[in-house]
Amino acid sequence: LAGSCALTLLTGAALSGMSWRYQLPQIPLLPMAGALGLAALVRGRAAGRPEPAPPLRVLDRAAQLVTRVPMPTASRSGVRRAADSGGLQAGLAVIAGLTAAGLWQAAAVASGWMLPAPAAVVATAIGLGVTLVLLVTRARARADSPPAAEPDAPAAMRDEPAHADARP
Repeated sequence: LAGSCALTLLTGAALSGMSWRYQLPQIPLLPMAGALGLAALVRGRAAGRPEPAPPLRVLDRAAQLVTRVPMPTASRSGVRRAADSGGLQAGLAVIAGLTAAGLWQAAAVASGWMLPAPAAVVATAIGLGVTLVLLVTRARARADSPPAAEPDAPAAMRDEPAHADARP
């Protein structure tokens, strides 16, 4: 419901000038969305429902892929240290944000919806939003479960030996 409100609002705002008539479709949807959200917060998870799925670790998985890319040994150790410290994941989040901003700005200007200057402002906000969402999602996933619990993480990211038989 909240998504349909936002979609209606943003579509009307993107395709035409400001007019209050485009706000009318969200009036009956917003109270329903608020009531459902409040009920879910108060009630919590229903009894008998399965546990939620483990969090997606988009940045950690992307960092794993980067550490597997063929590169010189000196670079590989630096990339693994960056992945272990979280710097590589932060860099990947910034790259994803810049990519989203660039694509959005190019699409907005090419379609004629916006002039280049306002499109740059909106694209900057979108890029910052994408970066922030990725970093907050990673922080919450790390708080919910430690990265060592993920079985397919490389040894450099789990602080374990590369081979199981190498343990003391």
